[in-house]
Amino acid sequence: MSQNRFFATALAAQASPALLLDSDASGQRVPVQVLCGWDRPLQYFFLNVETYVPHYPQLEVSVFDNLRHGDGSMTLAEVLATLGRLGITYPEGLEAALQDQQARNAGNESPEWPSVAAQVEVVAPRQATVEPWRLPAPTEAKWSGKSFVPLLGQNVTIHMNSIGAGKVQGYFHLDGWLGVLVNVPNLPEWYCKGQSPKPHPHVYGRELEPYS
Repeated sequence: MSQNRFFATALAAQASPALLLDSDASGQRVPVQVLCGWDRPLQYFFLNVETYVPHYPQLEVSVFDNLRHGDGSMTLAEVLATLGRLGITYPEGLEAALQDQQARNAGNESPEWPSVAAQVEVVAPRQATVEPWRLPAPTEAKWSGKSFVPLLGQNVTIHMNSIGAGKVQGYFHLDGWLGVLVNVPNLPEWYCKGQSPKPHPHVYGRELEPYS
């Protein structure tokens, strides 16, 4: 089969309502990796879309898998329509390449396409203590929140101590627990006191949810 891979962003509300941590962020986007192509043995197109969590593949979430829909078969029009529904922009030339792969009954091809994902400034991973950061993360890293792990570039709100809204810039783990580094543009003055440059809060899942 031919396997075309590229990175992009999808509308969180279309990918999965559970990926929306801020209810008013209807246009919120999440990073995804897309794999699509012509399946020569089965004679139809396929499409797989998963969220993308750098360094933590065990936390990635399936957004779309053609094998879970009907008999699994897809036409090129259905592949493009599904990408459109998810709000995913695909690289220029991909449609023509897929048409060509079908016409040639292509197999054993794995072209890599340029990323069409919005650029996010990623904070270098680091441990939440003075000890050096160690990757990869534990295969069973625990998440204390009730929702999915927020994705790189996703908007979140830190409810702990009313720190406020920001964007996920990276991840950390400590003693088996996973957390996120959040860039908060309007950090409270008390949080920044005596720290230069302004720190990125390290928070765990429970701290991103309202306390009841």
